[in-house]
Amino acid sequence: MIWLIEFTLVAVCVAVFAVFMNKQVKKPLNELAEARVRAYMETIRRTQEPVLLNAMSDVELTDILTNAVRHVAQHRNNRLFFLGIVAVQAIIISIILASYGGIQSFVIGITIGALVGYGLDRIMSRQILVWSKHQQLDMERLTLN
Repeated sequence: MIWLIEFTLVAVCVAVFAVFMNKQVKKPLNELAEARVRAYMETIRRTQEPVLLNAMSDVELTDILTNAVRHVAQHRNNRLFFLGIVAVQAIIISIILASYGGIQSFVIGITIGALVGYGLDRIMSRQILVWSKHQQLDMERLTLN
C-alpha cells in the first residue's frame, strides 16, 4: 500500500514540475523586462558607472542587459527546479524511513531534506551574485518578480 502512495506522490510532483518548466521556458522577454533594461541603461548613462558598460553603444548595452535578464530568469528557474527535486526526494526518503522507524524517522528525514534544500538555495543564490559582480551588473535591477 505504501508503494502506491509513493508512486502517486512522485507522479504528481513530476507532472507539476513539467507544467511549471514548460510555462517558464516558453515565455518571451516581456514588457517589464524591456522597461527594466531601458531604465538600467538610462541609469548607466546618467551615473556613468560602471565605466565598461558606459563606454558601449546603445545596441551593445541593450544586448548585454537583455541577455543578463534572461540569464537571471533561467538561473531562477533552474534553482526552483532543483529545489523541487530535493523536496520530492526528501518526502520519498522520509516516507520510506517512516515505514521502518515511525514518525520520528519521518521528521528527521524531512528536517535533513529541508537543510539540504536550504544549503542548495544559498549556494545557487551566491552563484548568480558572483556572476553579476563579475559582469558589473546590479542584480536588483535585472530581477523580474
